[in-house]
Amino acid sequence: MMGRQSGQKSMVILDIAELIPRDHLLRKINQMVSFDFIYDLVAPY
Repeated sequence: MMGRQSGQKSMVILDIAELIPRDHLLRKINQMVSFDFIYDLVAPY
């Protein structure tokens, strides 16, 4: 027996930062190193 389907789509809003644990090494590196120079390097691309 088939159930009825509403045809409605659902959307999940996901914040990628929430997937990284608060004590992860990458968060510590991000606090200590400024990666702003990368924007200038990749601007031509």
